[in-house]
Amino acid sequence: MTAANTHPTSDHQHKGTKRSAREAALSEDQKRQNHVSCEQRRRQAMRETYDTLVEVVPDLTTDHRRSEMQIYARSYNYLVWLYQRNQELRKRVEEQTGSEVPHYLAWEIPTTPRKN
Repeated sequence: MTAANTHPTSDHQHKGTKRSAREAALSEDQKRQNHVSCEQRRRQAMRETYDTLVEVVPDLTTDHRRSEMQIYARSYNYLVWLYQRNQELRKRVEEQTGSEVPHYLAWEIPTTPRKN
């Protein structure tokens, strides 16, 4: 082992050189293709997430599948309803049992100030 290999930054510098060399070896067309491929994967992940919301939010239908604003608004409304329902059920349990509901079962709507 040489003195250069024992220096803590020599490995880091070497790895950076490999990466730079690898990036330099890519043609402009390959870089563009990589970018396009990455963007397609990102869009597919977004579509799958929206489709999942359409499946789990009762107020959404497949007609809303591609309307992002409808998905956001109806998902938000559903979450607010869930928080309110949780509060109602906790109150009912406390009235019927006379004891407080454990804190891990209590959901509260997060309140964060909106910035304009």
